[in-house]
Amino acid sequence: MAMNGDLAAAFAISSIAFALAIYYTATAWFKHRERMAKIERGIDPDRLLATQPLSDRVKELARDPAKKIQAIKIYREETGASLAAAKRAVESFADSKDDRPNESITAERPPH
Repeated sequence: MAMNGDLAAAFAISSIAFALAIYYTATAWFKHRERMAKIERGIDPDRLLATQPLSDRVKELARDPAKKIQAIKIYREETGASLAAAKRAVESFADSKDDRPNESITAERPPH
């Protein structure tokens, strides 16, 4: 009976090792595929900045909540950023008050 327990443990360990090997191989393949897609679009992945400024086109789209998805898509096309990074960049811009029209800022100023 002890032999069956050893055999089951060996099978479990080899199954886990096999699953991990497949996981790491698939992860590496997807990273390589993403890198090659950037290169094919003419983007050098080694020169990408951590955060790239939004173009005027993306800013214009990001100001309209109904066009936020389009702004994210354009930002990704322009920079090669991941979906998560593009979403953070666009939403950060949309949430900031620094780039809003001046009339909303002047309306809040107290009179002199």
